[in-house]
Parts: sequence; C-alpha cells; structure tokens
Amino acid sequence: MAADSGRLIVEAPPGTLTDADRALIRQLKPDLLRLAAETPRHVAEALPILSMPLSEFERRGALLELRVPWLPVTLWLVPAARDLGVLLAEGVGRGRVWTAAELSGLLGLGARPAEAVKALAHAKLALDGDIVAVRLRA
Repeated sequence: MAADSGRLIVEAPPGTLTDADRALIRQLKPDLLRLAAETPRHVAEALPILSMPLSEFERRGALLELRVPWLPVTLWLVPAARDLGVLLAEGVGRGRVWTAAELSGLLGLGARPAEAVKALAHAKLALDGDIVAVRLRA
C-alpha cells in the first residue's frame, strides 16, 4: 500500500482482493492515505508480508528485521532454514532468527501469555540455537 498525490495504491496478486475487500478499502481510504503518508517506507513494504498466513510467507516471504521493546537486539523472521545463510554470513546469531516453521510451532501452542513468548525469545537468543520441536503437554 502506498499513497501518491491523494491516490491510494494497493498492490495485490491477481484474484486475491474480493469485492468486500475493495469496499472496505474505499471506506477506509482517508485513514489509509493518512497511514501511508505517516508510515516509513520500510514499514509500508513489510505490511503485506506481515499480513500473510505463515504458509504463504514460507512460500514467498522476505527476510524481515523486527525490533521489539523487550529485547536489546533486533529479531529476524525468515521463510525457511535455507534463508539463514545470508544472515549468518553477516554475523547475525542464529538465536535472533525465527523461521516460519519455528513461528508455526510457537503459534501451535495455543494461548500464549506475553511473558511466555518473551521467555521463549530470550531463551532462543541466549542459546543461539534452532527450535527443532514444540510439544504440547499431554
């Protein structure tokens, strides 16, 4: 989504926007134009990716750097393990990188209090490792 001289530009793959989506975009156009004008370009570029289901992100996603207020470093969200090489070569520790599969495992745990998510992120960062399995309690 972008704004250009009062026009709202929404890019989506063919056939993905429904009539209801278009109607909602028209209804929210003034707010969307304001947000597009206020949103830094890198954030605007990430919005379509952040709204993807994880399966689609895994198929065609990008490398996303994410800052959270409760960690002293940024985190990276990547589609798959094959995407790690670029970041590891740049010196990014494995503990800072979350693959779509790792995120899917985390989401599969059901209700996650914020403190549990923070604890898991801190543990992954401290261990600088991969999450290889997530098991629910029996």
